[in-house]
Amino acid sequence: MINTFIKKIETSGWKYEEVFDEEKGIKRIEFYVPKEREHEKLSITGNNSYLGRFINSEFFSYRYIKGFEGIWSHMQGKVECELTFNTLHQFAGLKALEQFIKVRDGETVLDQEECSDEIEDGDIRLEQETNSSRKIVFRDNNIVVSIGKCSLEFALFASRKSMIFDVERFMNRVFTLQIEGISIDSHDKAFNYLLKVSNSLFFQLNELFNYPMILNSERPNRRDRSRNSLPDKLSIDVPVLKYEYDNEPMSIYLYGKNSSDLPLFQYLSIYQSIEYYFPVYSNLDAKQKIKRLLKDPNFDPNNDSHITKLVSSIKVTRSGEVIDERGQFKATVKGCLEENDLRDFIYSDIGRKEYYEKNLGKKLSPCQINVKTKSNDIINEICERLYDIRNRIVHKKVTGQEGDIILPYSSEVQHIKYDIQLLEYIARNVLIDNSRALIF
Repeated sequence: MINTFIKKIETSGWKYEEVFDEEKGIKRIEFYVPKEREHEKLSITGNNSYLGRFINSEFFSYRYIKGFEGIWSHMQGKVECELTFNTLHQFAGLKALEQFIKVRDGETVLDQEECSDEIEDGDIRLEQETNSSRKIVFRDNNIVVSIGKCSLEFALFASRKSMIFDVERFMNRVFTLQIEGISIDSHDKAFNYLLKVSNSLFFQLNELFNYPMILNSERPNRRDRSRNSLPDKLSIDVPVLKYEYDNEPMSIYLYGKNSSDLPLFQYLSIYQSIEYYFPVYSNLDAKQKIKRLLKDPNFDPNNDSHITKLVSSIKVTRSGEVIDERGQFKATVKGCLEENDLRDFIYSDIGRKEYYEKNLGKKLSPCQINVKTKSNDIINEICERLYDIRNRIVHKKVTGQEGDIILPYSSEVQHIKYDIQLLEYIARNVLIDNSRALIF
């Protein structure tokens, strides 16, 4: 059966490698699925019980959609993407959706008349399938848009990347948006179809039923997450509790840490935990200057030139701050970290080191961190870059020019991981610097 699998790969035009695992005594096929201009490496062993499902399905006609947990097929005229729910717990979201689309006493939960709003120019009505698949279905001529449990093909793709190895289990737990009957011959068309339909559909469902959902962003392959796995020891020695932290910034920081599926939100949350301490550090320099002047025996409060010197040492902005927000960010970082600390952190991870040395994140911000040049002001460069990214996420207006704004599903977001790590490192040190002895 493994030979049939290989023939299917060759027919699809995918690259592959045959690897023999001497330790386990089995053959493994590593194959590369197209993803826009890139490829996603997947693997399967010769004794995999799902080989037949791969061979007998339309698996080999699909490709990945970059930026999403999604797939598309020119031959099938179909796009499919995983959904995520705005709930505190994923399974609560899945249960809620099951209740949402459940048929009760032969009648649909949804009011047909209320759901006849147009999606763009098409008269697409909400229907309820009564078969076991239980999907919300929207039809417009030959185009069918549905929300429900994922297809076999999607499960075969996604389970290769997730920690759920059981395909049947995956199909019962994962809900997707499926768009069928469309003409797509490129990744860009599939991507645009997915955004156009999902934005319209999700907004209407949220307005009608107050049930928010979004497309699930592309998750890293499970092999990339191995370093974040739990330690082998179940019993871990917890250090003695010595320090207390401010509630507000710590809450924001921890909330951001737990929002890895929403990288832009995570970035802003971690930034806000640093922002909390801006007044502490931005006024520090001015306070020291004032203190030195007032302690100077030659200072004369009746001398206008002395008073002018005192006033000029306090450069207050229109908002009443001693320095602007960019300057406050720099002052905070400089107040907690040395240049060597930041260099060491960047160089402590091979991927992070390469990211900044080769300027791989230039799509996120033109501000480059020259880690190789030790004579430069690396703190200033780091702050310029991180602050610029923050601005592009928060309040830059759309002008039609490239580089104005970072959207949640844009290709730039795929590069933000290392900038989040750097921002998180700064936040951690700011929180530590402002901690105090814990008194029970």
